[in-house]
Amino acid sequence: MKEILHSGAPTAGWCVDLGCGDGALACALAEQTSLTICAVDPDRSNVDTARRRLREAGLLGTRVTVHHTPLDGRHLPPRFADLVVSGRSVTEGADVVTRDAVTRLLHPFVGKAWVGQAGAMPTITAPDLSGAGQWTHQYADAANTNCSADTLLHGPLGALWFKDFGFTMPNRHGRGPAPLFTQGRLIVEGRDALRCVDAYNGRVLWEYALPGILAANDQDHIMGVSGTGSNVCVDQSRVYIRRPHDCLCLDLETGVLLRAIPAPPPTPGAEPGTWGFLACVNNTLFGTLADTAHTVEFRYIRGDMSSQFTESRMVFAVDSETGREKWRYTPKHSVRNNTIAIGNGRLYCIDRAQAPFDRLDPDYKELRGQRDVRPFPPGVLVALDTSTGREIWRNDEAIWGTLLALSTEHNVLVMTYQNTSFKLRSELGGRMAAFNTTTGKRTWDIEASYKSRPMLTGKTIYAQPGAWDLVTGKTKPFAFSRAYGCGTVSACKTMLLFRSGTLGFVDLTGNYGTENYGGFRPGCWINAIPAGGLVLIPDATDRCRCSYLIKASLALMPYGVRAPRLHPATAAVSGPLDITVDTEADADQARYTLDGSDPTEEAALYEKPVRVTTTSTLKVRTFRHGAPPSAVAIGTFVIDPAIVPIDGDNWAVHDAPGRSNTSRWEIANGTATETSNFYIGEAKDRDWRTERPGTYRVYTPGEVCKDGELTVELSSSDNDGLGIVLRWQAPDRYLLWAMDAERSFHILAMKDGKTYEILDVAEVGYKANQWYRLKATLRGNAVAVTIDGKEDVSATDVKLPEGTFGFYSWGSTGAKFRGAAWRPANK
Repeated sequence: MKEILHSGAPTAGWCVDLGCGDGALACALAEQTSLTICAVDPDRSNVDTARRRLREAGLLGTRVTVHHTPLDGRHLPPRFADLVVSGRSVTEGADVVTRDAVTRLLHPFVGKAWVGQAGAMPTITAPDLSGAGQWTHQYADAANTNCSADTLLHGPLGALWFKDFGFTMPNRHGRGPAPLFTQGRLIVEGRDALRCVDAYNGRVLWEYALPGILAANDQDHIMGVSGTGSNVCVDQSRVYIRRPHDCLCLDLETGVLLRAIPAPPPTPGAEPGTWGFLACVNNTLFGTLADTAHTVEFRYIRGDMSSQFTESRMVFAVDSETGREKWRYTPKHSVRNNTIAIGNGRLYCIDRAQAPFDRLDPDYKELRGQRDVRPFPPGVLVALDTSTGREIWRNDEAIWGTLLALSTEHNVLVMTYQNTSFKLRSELGGRMAAFNTTTGKRTWDIEASYKSRPMLTGKTIYAQPGAWDLVTGKTKPFAFSRAYGCGTVSACKTMLLFRSGTLGFVDLTGNYGTENYGGFRPGCWINAIPAGGLVLIPDATDRCRCSYLIKASLALMPYGVRAPRLHPATAAVSGPLDITVDTEADADQARYTLDGSDPTEEAALYEKPVRVTTTSTLKVRTFRHGAPPSAVAIGTFVIDPAIVPIDGDNWAVHDAPGRSNTSRWEIANGTATETSNFYIGEAKDRDWRTERPGTYRVYTPGEVCKDGELTVELSSSDNDGLGIVLRWQAPDRYLLWAMDAERSFHILAMKDGKTYEILDVAEVGYKANQWYRLKATLRGNAVAVTIDGKEDVSATDVKLPEGTFGFYSWGSTGAKFRGAAWRPANK
């Protein structure tokens, strides 16, 4: 033991004694250090002896636990141990345990091991964690990519550690700063302190008291860092935290205060200004002096907005070592904090007049009925040299955006709006552009529907719900949906993270769709970050009354076996169907059932396609040696002679005229999905009487749908309009049934040339991501619609006698339709 400690072994943290023998080494380490020790031995007599020794020393169960398990250590989590030793190796030699077993357990940044006999005990360090990304700023980096370089993450996910820190966090509706990660350390800012946690085992490393530092975020205003930017960032060795008039520099390893850097005075000889934006790149701190007169409207319940500063009157740079001011830039108008992006030796920002209609109206009491969203004068895009502040170029041609993100890899600067939930009125959305960072010239400018901040990785821009080519602006074949979550999306190269009721994620390494890790509620902006090969999620539910079971901080890691893939995943067809099953690895076994029960190792072994001849539910699970079984893959297959094929050439798309872009219908797994957010009209209009032309996917061949029953299932991940058209004769002659969640209506309407008439209405909405079964019964002049077997709307004076049917979407990104069946009345 002396040799281990004299060699520089850690004396605090987690230790594994892999092959503990009689427990003597574990006992001695516990007595002379602050280590928490997991002792392991496959020999029952050794385990009993070790437990007896530790119990007599008063250490068993408090400082040391003894596990009767194999020496491969696979019952323990990977990468969590600060120290690995082996009591038996001291007497039996280093071959008692394998190097792979040791390195699997070692913390990738600080872990060390000493295994072997005295005098022959070399230091073993963890292998480099190649592919582990960092998250050093609010949006991953100073470039605002909102995407870490991590390539280690993939699904499925499982818990590495969880812990209730008893650390007071601000109200999640106050949108506090994102957690940060660097060098194996997780930085979490609470209401009254900054805390550093070991990202791989949850151990608190240090805490720095900052009374009231996030008091302004401890409210219900839903502004916070979404408008102000974060007040904390990190580099490889220091943590910077902005206060109103200065910035503290803390040592990353110890939490010791190194220096306080005052904000520059707005004019020579004046008092320090109010520090706004914060970033650190290459030993330079970048900041702004906030415009304290520009106080924006609260976006939710009324809150104190007096320190929620979203605009700045000056941009500056200071030396992070000395605090010496290097340069300052004074815009003609104002710089919105969200438009500052830094990388490749340049700082980019937009100098633009403020939006006066964003400002706080002291007489305004509620969010609904707010003043109209409107454009405001464009600005100037400016590129500054980060060393000198010298202006390199400027572009004043149609600079309409409110957010910038930079790809340093491809020298592309992306301009968008921050079109998210509870946005400022000036965040118009619907447009995206890019500029060449060398020349400042615009390379593309497109209409684009998105509801999150952009995420830049490689040559792809992700933004809910789609993806675009970074270089060309062209739409990429990608879409994802989520349940409700007012926060934005964070990303790494292999995964998207977001709130989807609970934690939702999209694994970009394959086509798995939206997955969930349930049981807890992430915060209302960026609460989960992908970095270090982990998903790191500090608890954001402090004082939250939402009924979620888990109220703790979590670290998730890739864990387990992926569920098998069914082809097709689901279907509604008119005749027998063969379903094939794919597993992740050739050695995996897939076992299935058709009786509704979950498959066990005794269930039928998949060896050839499964044929279903009647409506069936197929459940399949993967089994792999040495791993827990996968989740169950479930496919519902409807066999019905009346089913209309959802794909093929028998469908035509009609987009209402008036927009430059077109709709985007995608067909997969027996489901038609509209992903473009296509609509004509005003989104702010809530009147159910208003005609809302959209996009229509119409069934063209076969018999005329005159009298009979149409059944179809429909769902949307959005909250706007979707429905069906009946007796369609032309783009201006049809019946329309539609539902809208945001405006709370179901309608039955008739379009006849220039006439649009509401025949019936029900003032109800729908729930996002819930499937509804619609049945429309047509008999002469009478039409009746039921939803899930309950009466919805009807009419008895319909003037259109016949026509075909189709699907309808109005601004409903993720509107889905499946299982359409037509049953003529005479059959």
